[in-house]
Amino acid sequence: MGKVEFADTHYFDNIGEILENMEGVKMKIAVASDNGMVTAHFGHCEGFEIFEIKDNKILKNETIGNPGHRPGFLPNFFK
Repeated sequence: MGKVEFADTHYFDNIGEILENMEGVKMKIAVASDNGMVTAHFGHCEGFEIFEIKDNKILKNETIGNPGHRPGFLPNFFK
């Protein structure tokens, strides 16, 4: 599985609480990244780490390039 380093972890302060309430739910999380580091610039990032998670376990992850920045495009792309 890919390794993502977090330059600023305050974005993830409540992730444990959120995941505890998601038991049995399968979900995908997209994390914007530049050079393997999490970035806050979602629309202008180099790519995305996509994590498939169930019961607090990463089942699969993949890296995809950023398909481009246009207003409203990325939410529909990930849907």
